[in-house]
Amino acid sequence: MFRIEPVSIRFVLVIGIIAALMIPLVSVMVLVNERKGYYEEALSDVAQAWAGPQAVGGPALLFRLRQEVVDSSDSATRREDVVCMPVRLMMTHDSSHEMRNRGIFEIPVFTATVSATAEFGPIDASELDGEIDQAAIVLGVSDSRGVRDAAIRWNGDELQDLASIQLRGLGNAVQAELDPEALLAGGTVTVELQLRGTERFSVLPVGKNTEVTMQSDWPDPSFDGRYLPDAREVGAGGFSASWSTHALSRGFPAIVSTAELELALRSIASGPGRARDLGYSILNLNTPYRAVERTIKYGVLFIVMTMVSIVCIELVTKTRFHIIQYGVVGAGLVLFFLTVLSLSEHVGFGAGYALSVIILAAMTVSYVWFASRMRSVATALGLVLIVLYSALYLILQLDEYALLVGTVLLLILLGALMFATKSLRPSDLESPGP
Repeated sequence: MFRIEPVSIRFVLVIGIIAALMIPLVSVMVLVNERKGYYEEALSDVAQAWAGPQAVGGPALLFRLRQEVVDSSDSATRREDVVCMPVRLMMTHDSSHEMRNRGIFEIPVFTATVSATAEFGPIDASELDGEIDQAAIVLGVSDSRGVRDAAIRWNGDELQDLASIQLRGLGNAVQAELDPEALLAGGTVTVELQLRGTERFSVLPVGKNTEVTMQSDWPDPSFDGRYLPDAREVGAGGFSASWSTHALSRGFPAIVSTAELELALRSIASGPGRARDLGYSILNLNTPYRAVERTIKYGVLFIVMTMVSIVCIELVTKTRFHIIQYGVVGAGLVLFFLTVLSLSEHVGFGAGYALSVIILAAMTVSYVWFASRMRSVATALGLVLIVLYSALYLILQLDEYALLVGTVLLLILLGALMFATKSLRPSDLESPGP
């Protein structure tokens, strides 16, 4: 029969405590997701009152066609909407941002001025499959509630009686009717648009050649969509970016029915890139939830390293802690993540993390000092916590080197464990004599 020494029992109990701490750690992760849901609800509320993400498509020419279809027994009239894309599209976007409050949450919103010039060549009416009933200039705007002002000009003449319509492929759109003969002859459309929106602004590059320039006072853009910018500058005062695209990359022809356009855009959006436009999203770094989520994901490593470090300190210094004291220290380690979440919602992640480290490290070190009455033990644990908290923050900041830093920490932990257990003897597993 094997005789198990107290050191072996202590390791087993510490492992049990670590396993038990995973339950409240998971609960904290659930709470983070819940708080994140509250933020998204606040974002949705602001978007409902202000306007949602804005995507601009066009301008383009719209022809409503009529065609008589005759078969052997009957005849019918088939109607179809056809959109003609510009030969060249130049668009500029200039936006300013402000914060709107919903409870404790601050939601960024933007007001943008969009200017576009679209050049159209002559269109051969025979290319259109049917007779023209109506012709118009259309400009897609994903959330028309955000339109504050709009002006559309054809060859320099401002068009009146703008209307908001629903158009397949483009969704919400602003329409200005015009004489079909004028549009078939070709010309230039200029657009001035004042928009409100939240979260994202994007452009559907419909021209044979499309050039888009964006600038904003928002300092943290996330450039996304189907095309990344050709050039960009990002600084504390905002950003500027420019794109240029060609017809061969847009995924649909110059003259296309709205039904075919809708299918083409849906196919593009469901492909590997999962986007059909170009633009930027507002990356709100004031929300701590992504950083706190990543912190908790490293929580297992952090808790294991701290608890094993305490065991190593205990073995090296010959100090003995009660197993309940291990549990109390472990509870403090889990409470650290809840403290980070609570403080970060009010003061930001960086400050919240620093305050949490100061509070929990001071409480833990003081507790260990009172438990051991040994300054060397408390000092050693304090140094361990400072190193671990600093390393955890470093891992969170270095996405590309997170795996390397984590591996180095594990190697350091293994080395400390080897040093602390080097004097243990096989007597831990010896069987007693007969």
